Amino acid sequence: MTDFIRIKQLLYSKKMLWTIIALGIIFRIVPYFANCSLWVDEAAISSNIVNRSFAGLLQQLDMEQGAPPGFLFLEKFATQIFGNNEFALRLFPLLFGILAIFLFVNVSKIKLNPLVLVGAVFLFVIHRTAINFAVETKQYSSDIFFSLFIILAALKSSAEKITLKNFMLFGAAGVVAQLFSHASVFVMAGCGTTMIIASLMKKDYMRFRFYLSVSAVWLLFFGVLYFLLFRHFASNQAQQFFWTNAFMPFPPRSFTEVIWPFVKFYQLFKNPMGFTFAGVAVFLFISGGIYQYSRNRQFLLMLLLPIIFALIASAFHKYPFEDRVMIFSLPAFIILIVNGIYFAVLQVKKYKPIVAVVFLILIMGPMTVKAMIFVVKPQREEIKDVLTFMEKNIKNGDKIYVAYYAQRAFTFYKERYSLSGFEIIPGHRNNADAKHIKEIKKLDNQGRVWFVFTYWEKNRNEDLLMTKYLKENYEILHEIYSTEATGLLVDMTIPEPVELKQTK
Repeated sequence: MTDFIRIKQLLYSKKMLWTIIALGIIFRIVPYFANCSLWVDEAAISSNIVNRSFAGLLQQLDMEQGAPPGFLFLEKFATQIFGNNEFALRLFPLLFGILAIFLFVNVSKIKLNPLVLVGAVFLFVIHRTAINFAVETKQYSSDIFFSLFIILAALKSSAEKITLKNFMLFGAAGVVAQLFSHASVFVMAGCGTTMIIASLMKKDYMRFRFYLSVSAVWLLFFGVLYFLLFRHFASNQAQQFFWTNAFMPFPPRSFTEVIWPFVKFYQLFKNPMGFTFAGVAVFLFISGGIYQYSRNRQFLLMLLLPIIFALIASAFHKYPFEDRVMIFSLPAFIILIVNGIYFAVLQVKKYKPIVAVVFLILIMGPMTVKAMIFVVKPQREEIKDVLTFMEKNIKNGDKIYVAYYAQRAFTFYKERYSLSGFEIIPGHRNNADAKHIKEIKKLDNQGRVWFVFTYWEKNRNEDLLMTKYLKENYEILHEIYSTEATGLLVDMTIPEPVELKQTK
């Protein structure tokens, strides 16, 4: 019994909490200093950042990109201070990723019991997707940060006196959040609605007017931002096409469309939430919701409403209900899932430790492994290795064919590696294998041609097919392979047929 008490005291101790926080910081700093190549999406947004003025960043971005103005300004500021490099471009995502840990701890301390708090914080700090976005030149780590920022501000405001100072601070929190995170509007809508409903139910009309006024300020500022900046991005045809399957069909016209929200919600547990055993995660999420309902309905509503508002926005084709853009809801998923583990264990009369360990392994085991693998090897589309090799071996007169998916990263890096002065042949986005081969054959008898490919799992076929065809039909002079990136130097000369040589 004494050993059990000591273990319990250790789990509840500040030392344990700080150890977990330190682990989370290390898991974010290590891949940051790995200085990996910018992958396709990072390269696209980074090219906009480094090639535009501050004013230019307020216009429609190139390469089908979109990001909040505050985030873009911070990124531009970082590159002007620290230079055009990966460390500068990933600095603020890293800071948001680290600060989000402390915000999550603060929210958890207010609403979770000590044992659930430890589990929730641990899952948050080793969450593979959260770590990835903390070292990526995209706004998604700021989405997580400002989601927690608004939730914490709402929780603090409900426990403080109603004063002009608090009104200004709470109102300013929502204004700032909108400048740095598109998704924050859903969290504000969720928190504002929750607080207004709670005030009415408690007949606290002074607090009701307070939250109504703050919500009006937020809504007014959102209207201004939307009219000036966001409406162009929301109606962007390229974005609409890319996210076609992420908008809820409304009104539904078939059984498939009726169940669409449930299917998409289930898929969120796989991506971006990253749970290997998604079915188990769904069960625990629901269990955690039931437990939270019995403990604090107001907090449950605060966690769930932002997800519901995002779903409604998707029905109007204003926000995709899918993939990375839903990462802002990660805190809600983690809190409810860990609460669900606690609640499920409470329902078991026997073997409570075994049930707890099983659920912890199923939820946290795979996530811990994924996090450790990423920290050890964070590379993705390491085009810098390919370009370094090319810079050393390229000769005057060489041409460079850049495959479709490699073009954004190549465009960003070509000047750094002295490749901008060569003839560059852009590849096309081809859906048929025959079109890939046709592009290669256009280069027959063009001398030495470098072929540059980057890929991830979904578009690997382009690299495999074209590389195989080149090796079978032409002479390969040099080849370089790196993580999700390939470079080939090919002699595109076609030998004359044997019968023609004999005639001569």
